[in-house]
Amino acid sequence: MKTYNDRKTDISARIQKKRKQRKMLCGSCLLLALVVAMGCLWLPGGNLPETVGNPTQGTVANQPPVNVPTVTYSQVAQKLQAIFDHNLDVDFDIGFDDEMDVPTGVPMPGIGSAPTNPDPTEKPYVEVTDNQVQGVTEADLFKRTHKHIFYLCETEITVFTIAGENSCKVGSYTISLQDAKALGEYSGLMDVGGMYLSQDGKTITVLLHAFYMNAETYADVYTIVVSLDVSDPANIQETGRKYVEGGYLSSRMVDGQLLMMSRYRVSPTRFDAEDPHSYIPCVGDGENMKLIPAEDLIVPEEASSAYYTILCSVDPETLEIKDTVACLGYGTEVYVSRDHIFVSCNYTFRTVGNKDAETILTEAYGYKDYVEIACIGYSKDSLTIRGCVKLDGHIKDQYSMDEYNGVLRVVTSTEQVAWGENGDESIQVVAQSASLYCVSLETFTVIASVENFAPQGESAQSVRFDGDKAYVCTADVIALTDPVYFFDLSDLENITYTDTGTIDGYSSSLIQLQDGYLLGIGYGDRWQLKIEVYAKDGSRVVSVDQYLRDASFSEEYKSYYIDRENSLIGLGVRDNTGICYYILLHFDGSALHLIREVELTNYRLDISDIRADLIDGYLYIMGHGMKYSPDQTLHTVMLQVVKIR
Repeated sequence: MKTYNDRKTDISARIQKKRKQRKMLCGSCLLLALVVAMGCLWLPGGNLPETVGNPTQGTVANQPPVNVPTVTYSQVAQKLQAIFDHNLDVDFDIGFDDEMDVPTGVPMPGIGSAPTNPDPTEKPYVEVTDNQVQGVTEADLFKRTHKHIFYLCETEITVFTIAGENSCKVGSYTISLQDAKALGEYSGLMDVGGMYLSQDGKTITVLLHAFYMNAETYADVYTIVVSLDVSDPANIQETGRKYVEGGYLSSRMVDGQLLMMSRYRVSPTRFDAEDPHSYIPCVGDGENMKLIPAEDLIVPEEASSAYYTILCSVDPETLEIKDTVACLGYGTEVYVSRDHIFVSCNYTFRTVGNKDAETILTEAYGYKDYVEIACIGYSKDSLTIRGCVKLDGHIKDQYSMDEYNGVLRVVTSTEQVAWGENGDESIQVVAQSASLYCVSLETFTVIASVENFAPQGESAQSVRFDGDKAYVCTADVIALTDPVYFFDLSDLENITYTDTGTIDGYSSSLIQLQDGYLLGIGYGDRWQLKIEVYAKDGSRVVSVDQYLRDASFSEEYKSYYIDRENSLIGLGVRDNTGICYYILLHFDGSALHLIREVELTNYRLDISDIRADLIDGYLYIMGHGMKYSPDQTLHTVMLQVVKIR
């Protein structure tokens, strides 16, 4: 392995040749665990430093930019050096080691979708992703028009016609990772971020997470944005691409604007205060990568983690990067409203000192969870930091956050562990529950809360907000017990809530249905799928009906087919023999009914990547995995079409 001086010399030479971009490790998850264990913070404190300023009233478009102080690269280097001097950090090495099935069953009248021969004046694009916020589209593996289905498997786009039993593959395109040799001689895919389809159905934007490396054992990690012309599905053409340093975190498409988030780690062993390329992220076309300008850097005074969360505003037609913000810190979950981007970071803080009298602990110490949430406003051409808030606990996912009437509502799982002495006895106390917070986006302060509402030992497993209502499923995942809570948030000075009481299992996802019903997808026991419908009945929340099946399933929300208008839910499952099925259920207002069970024959599929849509009486099921035949076994993309009525 090269010495530090050897590596520094090599880096300088590659900068002169414009062939060097900054490195970031693929072992981010392991590093995060180490950072948490050391009590590293992302954006400490209740708000951003005073020098950043306070947000103003009004819509994002009418708000003046926040008075962000000028930051120089040398000041960033000084900050990072201080972080490395006081924290444990680790470098990692990277080693390289159609037959149509139309089963019989009871047809359900009234089920349908967009007709295959629509009005020619209608837009070709058809929304298939169950987005968290109306008008804020999320990336997915599956998009479609009235005529074609597009499915993304790793770096390959496959196109199918929408023609019932006559549907067939009409084209495919594989995105090359070798088009940016300046970034490294060797490359590989790490993850798929998903794709977007333009409203005219002619352009697909793909987001990939890949690494590039040369002969040494360090890899540069990039988020790649690729634009494809799919106007002729049989002859797909790439029209452009951009690279953003750092691994893909999340993205959204809003009114023709692509908002993309990535995360970038500064390596302590390759950090060189004299070389901004060693600690400032870059963006560009792969050949001409440019440092993010100093005026786009946000460096909180007390930041103590060598990660950036990078936000980019991109024109999907030209791939021009309109604006960037790089905040020194580590983002974990992203929620995007119609006006703001919220990036959260869960972290653990070491506590020292006397505890409350209830625990009778003296000289206690332990750990407590916090979540930091930063708010960034966005408009057509700009991104602006608005403020930040720190809350007790940690959040599970993007659905734990919601903006409504100028208020950010957040559900956290709170946990505090303390060790200490009770007389001559050493004891440990663990406090675990869930809390709901309402944060003003004018002052970034908590204006209402319901703290520790869950039974002791339970955490929030799924959350859904619906206007001035909130639904939260908490659970003890060891004992598999599950209350579901209903919150009335119409009056923040008098928040009321009720629950189902303790029932078996828990829901990892909650879905609002029509007429006030709530559907939960989760576990009955550790090896059992449970789909359950809940309803508010006076002062109680009651279970209406449930469907149980001994099978594994995906917790990836986008893998579920959801039709609220017809109260339908579909998902892929795998039984204990390894056979995959797709099940479609209907809720008729009083009970859940299994409408179809489709065996996905001759395939062993990744059930988290299965997608489906009901179109004009046919259920189109897509997935990828291993296909078995007498002659060979190969990796392939599957389309299976089932007539429902």
